[in-house]
Amino acid sequence: MQRETQEKRLRAEGTQYRLRLAFEGAREEQAIRHAKALEDLEREGSKLRAEALQAEQAMAVIQNEHLALQTKLDNVRRESKLIEEQVALGKQREGHLDSLVRTLAGKVEGERQRQEALEVQQYEQSVKMATLSEDSDQVLAFMEEFIKRHTGGAKPRDNTLFRELSDGDREAVNEILKSLGIQYKEVF
Repeated sequence: MQRETQEKRLRAEGTQYRLRLAFEGAREEQAIRHAKALEDLEREGSKLRAEALQAEQAMAVIQNEHLALQTKLDNVRRESKLIEEQVALGKQREGHLDSLVRTLAGKVEGERQRQEALEVQQYEQSVKMATLSEDSDQVLAFMEEFIKRHTGGAKPRDNTLFRELSDGDREAVNEILKSLGIQYKEVF
């Protein structure tokens, strides 16, 4: 029995030894797997940190682009507002110019009409002056012949010249001569 006990003990020790070896092998294997898993996790962590850094950099670039686009949009809005104001001012100026043109056209038309009226008046006055000059020449010619008749000149033509006077001049001459007691009659 001792042998058997010894054999059992030896078997138990052998089993224990094998179990210890198996345990230590499993523990070493697990430690290696664990170390490899840690290395993998470290690599994965490094990759993730690198990707996170790239994502942050990409996000910063996108934010900068967004700010640049927002600035451009604000500039376009300001330019658009300025253009709208310029268009409004242009329309307002156009309206003022139209009003000014209408006012000036009215004044030009008034001046043109005034100029025409002055030209007509000047023409009428020149016609009157010519008529008066002609009439005064006829009256003077008549008066010369009248004086010839009353001073005994040869062949006075006062009757003929009296008939050539205008109606108004004949009446005026008759009024003057009436004060001298002389009256010409119209003989046709």
